[in-house]
Amino acid sequence: VLFRSVIIRGGFKVDLGSVEAALRAHRCVDEALAVGLPDERVGTVPAAVVTLVPGCKCTIDEIIESTRDHLPPYGVPVRVLVVDSIPRTATMKPARTEAVRLLST
Repeated sequence: VLFRSVIIRGGFKVDLGSVEAALRAHRCVDEALAVGLPDERVGTVPAAVVTLVPGCKCTIDEIIESTRDHLPPYGVPVRVLVVDSIPRTATMKPARTEAVRLLST
């Protein structure tokens, strides 16, 4: 459930690609990688790591709030972490397992 491109949050399907697109729609977000985090109440919740456009100033709350214009309420990420670079595998694919680890600490 954690590493698919679709997660189930409380019975609703959340497309992680849509979450990433909604995050990238913010003027300060350069790259985004959405993942599912385990949640005792609803099973899995969307979260993401993002990189920012150099020199752009914004808060995490502003980034999360901006996704409400593009996503249903159950698709809004519960946590966003700003990182220097999106974690990648040896083949340069986004490393979802590493993103989950970063978001879980």
